[in-house]
Amino acid sequence: MNKIVLANCGTLEPSTLSTLKDKCTELGYELVEEEKLKVELPKEKVYTIMQPPPPLPDITMLDSPVSNCRKVRSYHEGDSIHVSLSAERKTKTRKRIEKRNDYGNK
Repeated sequence: MNKIVLANCGTLEPSTLSTLKDKCTELGYELVEEEKLKVELPKEKVYTIMQPPPPLPDITMLDSPVSNCRKVRSYHEGDSIHVSLSAERKTKTRKRIEKRNDYGNK
């Protein structure tokens, strides 16, 4: 049977207390009278106050970020630059030669 603990019962009138006991018994509870309510606190826990993260360093824009893509991966495109420089040079050279050859054929 579940218990309901009632503290400071001396302040209640006897008729009210008996009515409460009867109602609790009807509902399947046992009313237990206590002088003082015993509260068990959980073990101490250490709580830390969350501190805001340190401010981000200032990002200075490069003079011309697009032209610096070959030398350094610039932040404006993120990690989308994966083409190796040698492959890029080869394709540009091939296109230039093809363009030159097409000009002579006309």
